[in-house]
Amino acid sequence: MMATTRDNLALELRLGVEALVGAPSAETYNQLVLMTATFDNAGAQSESLSAAQAVLTAICERYDAGQPVTVAADEAEALRAAVDGLDQALAKVPHNVFRAAQVITRQNFAAARAGAPA
Repeated sequence: MMATTRDNLALELRLGVEALVGAPSAETYNQLVLMTATFDNAGAQSESLSAAQAVLTAICERYDAGQPVTVAADEAEALRAAVDGLDQALAKVPHNVFRAAQVITRQNFAAARAGAPA
């Protein structure tokens, strides 16, 4: 992936984390989940991705239990640290693979929202 493209995607990811941390909501949560799911679908496996997904799962579990979407200070720190590792993983994913993963991820999310099997 070209450096400019990677930098733009990395910035999008960082902004997604900061949006969730600064203004936690179902919308900002879903945006970040969509981004991390795209990384997963693109094969960008890393400890950083697993760490980010663990934090997002904890946030979701609280929400499912009836609590509002919140991000604890340690969760914010973990998400910010995960972004650094995801930057490095992103550099190893070909652009066409990442873009294809974005399409698949968006289709899966749209199907899930519509109640259809993905």
